[in-house]
Amino acid sequence: MNARKRRVVVMVKVMKQYFAMALLIAGLGYPNGLSAQERVRLGVGSIFNNDYLGDNRDRWRTGSYQIGIIRGPEGTTGAPSELGQVLEFRMRGETIAPRSLISPAAGDRLYAGTLAFGVHTYSKTDNTELAFGLDLGIVGPQSGIRSFQEKVHQIVGATIPNVAGFEVANRLRPHLTFEAGQLLSQNQTAFMRPFVEVQAGLETLARAGIDFSFGKFDSAGLKLRDPVTGQRVSGINGKTNETSFMMGADFAWVADSVYLPRARGYAPTDMRFRARAGIRQAWEKGYLFYGLTYLGEEFVGQPEGQYIGSLNIRINF
Repeated sequence: MNARKRRVVVMVKVMKQYFAMALLIAGLGYPNGLSAQERVRLGVGSIFNNDYLGDNRDRWRTGSYQIGIIRGPEGTTGAPSELGQVLEFRMRGETIAPRSLISPAAGDRLYAGTLAFGVHTYSKTDNTELAFGLDLGIVGPQSGIRSFQEKVHQIVGATIPNVAGFEVANRLRPHLTFEAGQLLSQNQTAFMRPFVEVQAGLETLARAGIDFSFGKFDSAGLKLRDPVTGQRVSGINGKTNETSFMMGADFAWVADSVYLPRARGYAPTDMRFRARAGIRQAWEKGYLFYGLTYLGEEFVGQPEGQYIGSLNIRINF
């Protein structure tokens, strides 16, 4: 079977499991008899990350893009009281790379392309916010991410990756995410949100952290978290016309990572640290967000951390 046919077979399997997961999560909360036919599109959440927008380098957690379509009962303006009523149908692509795409150094992290499809659901009771998601990750050459990056680099005249033999092998793995946060506010313009998170699958870890926002960002709507940087973006826009500032930090205790295979001599750092900040300008027809995130060392032997820039632009016509 040639590479093109193998890729088609993989994508067919992915879509079958994706829709199976969608049905599973959609069945989590139907106490009021809500049917899938009654759901409408409530919003779109997306974020683009790239280290060229941060420390202007092309290495490690070098680039990713995520987009989620939010669907739920018409008129929903935020997270409902029960899981399963509002669903986010998510697609995510990510490139992880060694420092050199021409001649990777021994001990540097392997190249890894990931394409993931998933379904996430959200709820809020009083000030307690819950998020649960299940994704199916396609890792390695079968994802098509490296081929896509090669074409993009060729078009813009950048370095063409030469990572044969220095790449994470093909994997097809489900990934589970659960987050619980407590949104606290004194005056509806300054918010503090401590949270805990558990992930299992592509990477297995437990995380604890805190987010702050100043302005109306957290006063309404539904917020989604980017898995790479931890930045939070709007899924259902709160329609506030003003400037908001955000910052946050978290620690993760890491048990395993498909991107750092122990069989090839890699070991993830026991603890990861992230710190982030961002600014969001909203107006009647949309919003613009820019964020900067520091990612600490993720594997034993990584000499330093890195800075990632994030963009989220929404224009309503």
